[in-house]
Amino acid sequence: MKIKVYNRQKLCKLNIAKLKKIVSFVVQNEMAISKYASLLNITSNLKEFLVYILDEKNMINLNLETFGKSTPTDVISFSYLDEEFIFEEEFIIGEIFISLEQALKVYKKYKTNINYEFILYVIHGILHQFGYDDNNTHNIKKMRERENFYMNLFSLIPNIILK
Repeated sequence: MKIKVYNRQKLCKLNIAKLKKIVSFVVQNEMAISKYASLLNITSNLKEFLVYILDEKNMINLNLETFGKSTPTDVISFSYLDEEFIFEEEFIIGEIFISLEQALKVYKKYKTNINYEFILYVIHGILHQFGYDDNNTHNIKKMRERENFYMNLFSLIPNIILK
């Protein structure tokens, strides 16, 4: 599987190699335990997962275009797993768009650190790809449990964000 990261912000340097490893691990793990497990058998180089790191202005524009909201948001996720074209030779599993500026604003509020907040956004976006949602109390609980599972795994990974 190819993980492509497009860094469209200039606030912080990112360790793209580490980010790709985290994304690859979570995507492949979630795929293996989901109804899409059979897709793992397709040659891995034919599948792609795209990650875009955006500045606040571009994230607001995407939120406006997608949801009609002209406000900043942390993550926007698009899954293509249920689309018919996934059985073509090459296909995109999904895309996530992450606002690094939102992570920079929010991490102080929750008394975490920027790396923790950023990785949490990445995981959150990926989980949306596989049907996790945060639209009611029951779904939020399931999503938080899964986020915590991955955050505990990745808690020892040194900085992805290199200020």
